Amino acid sequence: MRDVWVMRAAITVLTLMLATAFTAAAQSQLGQTAPAPRASAAPSSAAATTPAGRASVAPGQRPAAARPPAATRPAANSPRPRTPQTTANRPRGTQPRRPVVPPVVVPPAAAATVEPQPPEPAQGSATGLPLPRFVPLRSDRVNLRVGPDTRFPVEWRYERRDLPVQIIREHEQWRRIRDVDGTEGWVHQSNLTPNRRTFLIRANPAGEVQMRRRPEAEAPAIARLRPGVIGRLRACEAASQWCEIQAGENRGFVARGDIFGVLPGEKVE
Repeated sequence: MRDVWVMRAAITVLTLMLATAFTAAAQSQLGQTAPAPRASAAPSSAAATTPAGRASVAPGQRPAAARPPAATRPAANSPRPRTPQTTANRPRGTQPRRPVVPPVVVPPAAAATVEPQPPEPAQGSATGLPLPRFVPLRSDRVNLRVGPDTRFPVEWRYERRDLPVQIIREHEQWRRIRDVDGTEGWVHQSNLTPNRRTFLIRANPAGEVQMRRRPEAEAPAIARLRPGVIGRLRACEAASQWCEIQAGENRGFVARGDIFGVLPGEKVE
């Protein structure tokens, strides 16, 4: 009987040892360890705080700084703060709003002072004759210079003798002239023929100018003169719109406005 009880006790001890060993083996395979005994530590409410605001945390406790205090947490129904849109967080496809810059008002510039051209003299400084006046060119080779001296360059060269030109200024032995096209320049007085008058037929829509027998529009025509024809100006009455001319062997009358070589209202004898 005693041997039976001893055997049962041995079996019980062996069974407990096997169960303990099996449990330990299972825990080691699952990576679990027995919970460490809790060390006696001060509660979190008693944790010390450093001067910089960082709290010292005891081992095994969650840092108090991991969760913001209730005073700093936004309420559940409070609106979220808006983040200003910058180039980095601006939604794609939107353009930044440019600041409104007021227009710059530029005061109007002062009007440039334009010096008025001196009026054309009414009398020649060298001859005392009235200006302007018409004279013809003396030869078929007359140089038109930019200034009243041979040192100035030649701008044009006239190659038509008796071409009428208008003297508008005088400077010693030089005369500033203007031709039918409005070109101006200086020529020496030796290239001009004083006391002689010529005319030039102006360009006109009709293409030709009628030379008439009498100073009347209804008078019969005796010749047709094309633009550019040069002839002799014989006479013009001051109050008349007709002038007596001679072109080659033909002699007659043409309208004052059809020729270049006489001033409006000028009397030619």
